[in-house]
Amino acid sequence: MRASADANRALLDKRVVCDLLGFSEDVYRAVRLVAAKWCAEPSVHGGKGRPGGAAAAV
Repeated sequence: MRASADANRALLDKRVVCDLLGFSEDVYRAVRLVAAKWCAEPSVHGGKGRPGGAAAAV
């Protein structure tokens, strides 16, 4: 399951961002938006190859 669609992850994010760190709901919503965009990025799931067959940095 993607982090952006996981209800438990959303609750954890909200607790950390709002309750633990004291940020507003607006900041929480921004964190969730970043999670959705991150999960939509093809390279996160290996769907996008490295340019010119470049090797991964170790």
